[in-house]
Amino acid sequence: MRSKLDRNQIPADWLLAAVLAAMAPASASAAGVCAPLSTFEHAAFAIEAATSPSAHWVELHWLGNWLDFGGGWRLECRHSSDGASTTLCAWLTGNTSFEFHDRLPRAILICHGYRFPDLSYWDDWKAQIELSGGPAVDEVLDIDQTAHKTPDVAIRLTVFPIEEGRVRQSMPPLFRNSDEAPENGANLN
Repeated sequence: MRSKLDRNQIPADWLLAAVLAAMAPASASAAGVCAPLSTFEHAAFAIEAATSPSAHWVELHWLGNWLDFGGGWRLECRHSSDGASTTLCAWLTGNTSFEFHDRLPRAILICHGYRFPDLSYWDDWKAQIELSGGPAVDEVLDIDQTAHKTPDVAIRLTVFPIEEGRVRQSMPPLFRNSDEAPENGANLN
């Protein structure tokens, strides 16, 4: 029989489960991401509509300090106005690790054929990676997991249609590290 736990104690079996989850191969966590990601990447663009987005995009932020539930430790997903982005955001917030923010961008890359060592953790990762989305789309994965004024790291996946005469819009940086970037937490359209 277990004794009553102090709020600051973590049971040994919970700790063991957390360690085992951390050691789970990145490729295993990628398997669940690939199907919803593919649906998002291949969603149709309603190009003829005047208000249609010129890109599908989702931006996921890991906010707050680790295990600070009272201070707002959470995931926040922002997205373009199309249904595919709304659906992927809802899926990501329910199926993404709070603790290991490097897992999701690696899973996205694994879905695109990249391979990584399984027992690694990448911190302070900042990159813009162009992905092959097929003959009709270009994709860009923006990653900014570096230190900022607020405890916030983020990724954004953008899918652009390839059409003759259509110029690919540029997306602003994820964080305000320059005059061109939106304020942290700004809503993109």
